[in-house]
Amino acid sequence: MKIFKIVVKSAIIATYIGMIAILILLALTPGEKSSDISNSVGDKFNEVTPDVIEPEVPVVNVESVEIKYLTVGSTKYTENISIFAGQSGELTCKVLPNDATNPSLNYSSSDDKVVKVYSYGKIVATGEGTATITVTSAENGEIMDTITISVSKIFAEGVELDNIPDDFHVGESHKLDVKFTPSNTSDKSVTWTSSDPSVVTVNANGSLSAKKEGTAIITVTSKENPALTDSVEITVLPKIIVPVIPVESVSISGSNGIGYIGSDIKLTAKLFPANSVGKVEWSSSNNSIATVSQKGVVTCLSAGEVTITVKCGSAPASSINIVVKEVLSKNINLEFKDINTTEDGEYTLKQGNSGKVIATLDENATVLTITYSSSDEEVAIIRADGVIEALKGGTTTITISTSYDGETTEVSFDLNIERITLKDTIENYYSVFRKSFGHYGAFLMLGIFGSLTYYIIFKKDIIGRLIAFGVNMAAGFGVAGLTEILQLPYFTEGRYCSWKDVMLDFKGYCTSSIPLYAIIIGVYILEIIIKREIERRKNSSDNK
Repeated sequence: MKIFKIVVKSAIIATYIGMIAILILLALTPGEKSSDISNSVGDKFNEVTPDVIEPEVPVVNVESVEIKYLTVGSTKYTENISIFAGQSGELTCKVLPNDATNPSLNYSSSDDKVVKVYSYGKIVATGEGTATITVTSAENGEIMDTITISVSKIFAEGVELDNIPDDFHVGESHKLDVKFTPSNTSDKSVTWTSSDPSVVTVNANGSLSAKKEGTAIITVTSKENPALTDSVEITVLPKIIVPVIPVESVSISGSNGIGYIGSDIKLTAKLFPANSVGKVEWSSSNNSIATVSQKGVVTCLSAGEVTITVKCGSAPASSINIVVKEVLSKNINLEFKDINTTEDGEYTLKQGNSGKVIATLDENATVLTITYSSSDEEVAIIRADGVIEALKGGTTTITISTSYDGETTEVSFDLNIERITLKDTIENYYSVFRKSFGHYGAFLMLGIFGSLTYYIIFKKDIIGRLIAFGVNMAAGFGVAGLTEILQLPYFTEGRYCSWKDVMLDFKGYCTSSIPLYAIIIGVYILEIIIKREIERRKNSSDNK
């Protein structure tokens, strides 16, 4: 009899430890393999379940992902894609079957320095080269499609001289400007020549110097394409002999110190005294952030801080700092996928289903980060790719925003999550059943063996039983938390952890542990009462 008790106790403890080990191993099972196991178990459940509760609309897995085309401006590319640096476009993809439960996609680029791709399929060509864009099913990382994009330089189509002097006298100097077509030409290097350097000389920066009276033709030529040239005839007039009032100082006006990518700022140089005479020269501390023409026009190219300086003769130079900022979209346009719209304009989604919000920004926006949020994440959550998961009945406000430097553009709408009816629950029984079996049910069984194990280990008096109960509950919560922590992507690929799952597991544990310990402690108290009553009656009988 004693050996039998030892065997039984050992079996209970071993089973308890074995169950914990199995739960940990399952938590460490990669997401794809775990899903296969779950589906296999679910299929077995379906085989023995009456047809009356077979789901009418089962989970539909993604079978293929196809990139249909890339739209850049008004052009749609399907192959041999060659675009220019600075251009942007949007990918149009198709997920099959059309009724796939989770059609969400993930986007990635083989080289962000050539092409950047964003979560909603927008691409931006950032530099010369070739990059491969991969579109992957969020449900199954092995289902994907790729597209190769070649990014070329933007070649010049024409050059034109600008800032030509109206009057040019002997002894004067003047800076010519060059305009390229298109304005965002990649290579803007040029060469300068003068037909008669004895009359007018020109240096590598396009600065003219009048040497003597006469006429000379100044020609500018694109280094990249020598066929692109422009010329101007410069007539040098006699030297002006007038009293020259020297410039004592120069100042800059016309800017509040802020510019935006793609915009121009017109600066004005003010000379003091007002009747002083002198040629001004403008320069930028960083031409990759902003350039400045000799007419004082600042063209903002990229985000950053730049110093624009103006000089005039021997007067002290004057400078102004301009902060070039990204362009925040003033509008956010929304497109809805798998989200129902009522006649009253309300947006609805069935509990347990998912839909998607596709947000697009203004074409000139350079801030491309979009943030999604739900006012009540117990009702519905929205992921970074705009996919909404309906969790329970109720109403939540979905907000989509884009922010930069303290400014925010946002749009929101109310989403009504329709509760699952009894019919829906029956149709989708297997998802509920699998979840209950996999989490709640497993921990309910663990609670039984855990309670018996700690009852065996600790003393059998009331203090021992209470300590055993406390240790048992702490252990149950610890195992529930551990198995969820081990599902973090850091430990297990393709899994995620959730506080709700921790509580679901612990509820299953409590469902068995608390009643079982209530019985154990209740029986112990009842035994004490019975023993005391027997002793009382015995003492009473002896006294008689």
